[in-house]
Amino acid sequence: KLENSASTMSDNHSKTNEADAPAVPPENDDASATTTTMELQLRFDENGRTAAAVTATTAEHANASLDYQPKAVMTKLTQISEKEGNNSNEPGQKKTRLDELLLDCELSDCGLLPRTFWMPATGVKPRCALEQMALEIFHQHVPDEFLKTNDLSLSGAEWWVQLRPSPPVTGRYSMLSKDDDDEMTKTGISFHWDKDEDLRLLTGGSMYVHPHISTVTYLTGLGAPTMVLNYRVDPMTGDWLDATATADGDEVVQGYLSCPQQGKHLSFDGRYLHAAPSDLMPSGLFEEQCRIDTPSNETSDSDQKQQCKILGRRHRRVTFLVNIWLHYKPFNVNMFPDTMVGNMTPSSNTCYLFEKQSDENKSATTTCQYQEVEINSAHKLGEGSTSTDKTKRFTWPLGCDDGPKESIHVDMPSDAIQNEMKSGGNIQIIWKQPMKGKELDHNSNVICLLKEPAVGLSYVNQQTCTQVSTEADPLQIAETQINESIDTDIKRQRID
Repeated sequence: KLENSASTMSDNHSKTNEADAPAVPPENDDASATTTTMELQLRFDENGRTAAAVTATTAEHANASLDYQPKAVMTKLTQISEKEGNNSNEPGQKKTRLDELLLDCELSDCGLLPRTFWMPATGVKPRCALEQMALEIFHQHVPDEFLKTNDLSLSGAEWWVQLRPSPPVTGRYSMLSKDDDDEMTKTGISFHWDKDEDLRLLTGGSMYVHPHISTVTYLTGLGAPTMVLNYRVDPMTGDWLDATATADGDEVVQGYLSCPQQGKHLSFDGRYLHAAPSDLMPSGLFEEQCRIDTPSNETSDSDQKQQCKILGRRHRRVTFLVNIWLHYKPFNVNMFPDTMVGNMTPSSNTCYLFEKQSDENKSATTTCQYQEVEINSAHKLGEGSTSTDKTKRFTWPLGCDDGPKESIHVDMPSDAIQNEMKSGGNIQIIWKQPMKGKELDHNSNVICLLKEPAVGLSYVNQQTCTQVSTEADPLQIAETQINESIDTDIKRQRID
């Protein structure tokens, strides 16, 4: 049971009725806060994933039918990248359908909108292209047999976008960044586990309920690679779980590195640690990728400004993220606001990423090849590597602002990464080291997690931290700021 002062919970999580809830007297007569008691029922399978109530039907078609292994496939996105958009008849730089999606990503990244959005697995038709893409990804990974034999009322796709560099003024990172943010946060994505963020805060930082599958779809081929490690945490305590040990007593950590390639779709187990470390790129490369000829503020040539806006969106690292949730809906994650959806590209009769197909045809989707690399306890690359290949040691912080300082220390195959980045390739990495004594000498480890002593966690109601006046509607403010930044011709056309 969870208690929270003046909290607002998702409708689908059971809440005690007012008549049944025990009366909670205020601390004093002037107290305006009320306490809501909520009972949350969670069911996990033996692997720590959310599960349905066990019946004869669900036991026969359990979660084992899903593919949790990290892999990358190519989508249809490259086929639409050159197709003209609805407003392509204007002068200057022609907009493609992909440019429309990049604009949608910029709009949904506004710092005054919710961080993530929900697309139900059933019962609701997509209203915009990004919702359609989220649903396509859900159906690509969830087998038809599962859809037929399970209650989908608490299943769906949680989606959001990541833009680096963040759009000025309205971009989420531009609005919410801190002066002391490290370079990895500014140009990449810090290490983290996908989870129900609000539930973790409500439980004091101890509960980690993960999606079944996490996905990354690259709308551009720029920026830092995505790095996935099979490090996990206990869902009920948040404690790190030991990596796999071999019969010889070696610790084995498996990783997957995906370099950005436009149209590539990466999927992996939603319980895994992951990030997009920008310092894996050669120094100065990301700045060079993002550089365009931008007109000065005094430029009156509207066509030139329009072209630079289009080029600016193309010269970012743009990823479309979708978490696939089964038998559970994360707290306070709702559909994209009705007041804003009119500014987005409408959904289409044609697919953006994956065609509707049977499970047999899904498995036939073109899978991207990957290079295999092994790093052993001697800090040397294993078989298949050349004598000139090198490893480089990195230490990265884990993205947790409200708990103990955590970091990951790892040797990376730097030469292999640089080679794969040229073609948007993929690398499967295996680290092997003795389990015995690995806590005593971190410098001798090829990979390990480090944690400073905990100082305790406290739940902060995010509603009390907002910079928006309580008398104003944040969505109205967001709409006003976004409308000022989008192209007037596109806005006019979509309103018409």
